[in-house]
Amino acid sequence: MTRRKPASGPTSLQFFDHLRWLDGKPLLDTIEDYRRWIFTQALDNYRPDGSPQYSMVLAGRGKKNAKSLDLILAALFTLVIRRSVQGSDGFILANDADQARDDLMLAKKLIACNPDLAAEIEPLASELRLRDGSAVLKILPAKDVAGAHGKSAAFIGYDEVHGYRDWGLMEALQPDPTRVDALTWITSYASIYNVVGAPLHDLMAIGKAGTDKRQCALIIAGGDAAAQAAKAATMTIPIVFAAFAVLELMTSSNFVGSMIGRSPGFSPLRIRPA
Repeated sequence: MTRRKPASGPTSLQFFDHLRWLDGKPLLDTIEDYRRWIFTQALDNYRPDGSPQYSMVLAGRGKKNAKSLDLILAALFTLVIRRSVQGSDGFILANDADQARDDLMLAKKLIACNPDLAAEIEPLASELRLRDGSAVLKILPAKDVAGAHGKSAAFIGYDEVHGYRDWGLMEALQPDPTRVDALTWITSYASIYNVVGAPLHDLMAIGKAGTDKRQCALIIAGGDAAAQAAKAATMTIPIVFAAFAVLELMTSSNFVGSMIGRSPGFSPLRIRPA
């Protein structure tokens, strides 16, 4: 049984409701219903012992559908609101240097136009640091994160994994198994490596099969995002996957997945226990 976030702190949507988008409009007004549903399911559900319900979120859509923005918003929520005695450091790993620069620039713009965020966060060259020095969110190209192996992060975000051919990086950066509050957030559109052993293929196969007792999954066909959100709102299973179609047809489809538990964590489908 899950429960909503305790009253001691704001929910994700309450947090976003205090922020402005880059054009000055209320941020929450720019977040469609299906994206609000994703944030609520992913960030505001807790176990009876008070630990977060989900340790992994698989959030995919077509291009230009706010995948990277939602990743950044989830990371900021974790950094500012989900403070942890085990540390609140985080990473966002981009495909390349250009994408990392774009992600960092977007995060800095959000901070610049929101005084409340600016009061909490100091933007630096390649990271965002809490002004009290307690945590850092680093935004880097995936190839530059080798030194982070073995560190205990509260948040690990992967901005587009469609190009990942194997589990090497994700296994090296798998969350600390002693942390019940660590969150991994993965964005992507359809992968060209649709074979067993490619992370996106394996994660979707696990979700669609519904065989992993730590992961609930519901298949919803790709299509209009608003219609999917309306359907999702009537479901008791809090996980939605959209069926991946041809890349050119992916402009409005979306899926969400969550994985519960830490061990074996990121192990590929072929070596996961029954």
